[in-house]
Amino acid sequence: MSSENSNVISDSSFWREYPERDVEFVRWYPCNVGKLSGQEMFATGQDDSKEFSFYIHVPFCNNVCICCPYNKFTTRSKILQEYLEALKLEITNYAKQDYVKNAKFVSGYFGGGTPTTLSAEQLEDLFQTLYRELNIAEDASITIETTPVDITEEKAKVFMKYGINRVSIGVQALDDVLLKRIGRNYSGDQAIATISMLKKIGIKHVCADLMWGLPGQTEEEWRDTLTGMIDLKLVDSFSLYQYTVLPSSPLYLRMERGIIPKCPDEKIQQEMYWESVEILHNAGFLSVSDIDFVSPHVLEIESEANYFTIPDTNGKVLISKTCAMTRHVAHTWYEGKPMLAIGSGAYGYLNHSMYLNEPDIREYIRKVKEETYSVVMGKYVTDQERMVRTMVLGIKLLRFYREDFRRMHGKDMMEVFADQINQMVEWGLLELTEEYVEVTFPKGWYYMENISKMFYSEENYGLPQPNATGTILLQLLK
Repeated sequence: MSSENSNVISDSSFWREYPERDVEFVRWYPCNVGKLSGQEMFATGQDDSKEFSFYIHVPFCNNVCICCPYNKFTTRSKILQEYLEALKLEITNYAKQDYVKNAKFVSGYFGGGTPTTLSAEQLEDLFQTLYRELNIAEDASITIETTPVDITEEKAKVFMKYGINRVSIGVQALDDVLLKRIGRNYSGDQAIATISMLKKIGIKHVCADLMWGLPGQTEEEWRDTLTGMIDLKLVDSFSLYQYTVLPSSPLYLRMERGIIPKCPDEKIQQEMYWESVEILHNAGFLSVSDIDFVSPHVLEIESEANYFTIPDTNGKVLISKTCAMTRHVAHTWYEGKPMLAIGSGAYGYLNHSMYLNEPDIREYIRKVKEETYSVVMGKYVTDQERMVRTMVLGIKLLRFYREDFRRMHGKDMMEVFADQINQMVEWGLLELTEEYVEVTFPKGWYYMENISKMFYSEENYGLPQPNATGTILLQLLK
């Protein structure tokens, strides 16, 4: 793949061997999914987990971006209200399972799509069902995604009423020309005004998503967006994403025809990324992963929060399991605990099974009404694969403690993964001590996805991440 097309994600992009850098973002494991039903998922007996997370998928947007890979529909669709009724019914159906009903939900996430395209009344109706049917902890960390134009004071007040304490806002850039190129329907000033409103209303944590490598974006423009956001002193965390282009998207065709500039080459994009890490670390922000950062303010408001330092830099890494703000990622990735997934195309992990809900929205609604569960694909995760899953996902939080692994699995990680860990130590990707295994900086950070995939089992090695928008496999399984 040429450097000028480094943002274009094709079918051949999903697997590369070190020293070639892998760019497919690892978020699920295992990958060798097959046909699975909700009834089969619960037929294997129930694990003893008492703490759950939830994920609720709202695949609707008021403005569908021209290069979005996710499962989404316009809110002008007549099917929206039917979908909301199905969401509530699915929550109720799961709550009839003692395994779910008796669990305590310590974190949650509303994603999409854009959940805040729903009206304040629709959001309140959904929240009422959720809190009535499930045991949501009083101090649960709950996030909802939004855009700068899909959130109002009225909706923010509904969040406050129901304990939604973190809002993730897709800012992407502050430059209006760049925003227009990628099909965004707001300005940089509107984004700033929205963040200010959320903090004024009393939302505890605001996260801003930012993108580097946008079409025609310069290093100076990226730097201005990042420093401008930091200078606001309103954002509690940042998530940084490299902009990706799908070959079949309208944006790709416009770039190829010269209507809009192409994305910066790979060398410039890497310079953008490493400069952003340096800027955030110098401003006191702590890394959670290689792309997620939290404000140093978290150390002031959370007495239990702890961190470790990156040698020879100003960088610090937050130990996510010690922090309430990062409870969701710690629960789902580091601890590997259950996550109830609600909605079309949503992935979850229940009863030691990784599962996918029906991605076709009309079929999803039918299945929830007629068959109780919308689960269509998944995989029961064996004891051995649970250990793999722990390392594949847990290492993405930059350090994994050996005592935690022993607590979870009754073995030291070196009894299971000595070959992989020793190889990556030799390559300079990992550091191993008696206490932990840690991703090296900067080399290991650069090869983050390679590191995760090195732990894959033989049955999963070489397979791509399951994708709710790629339904060819699903069609073959039916």
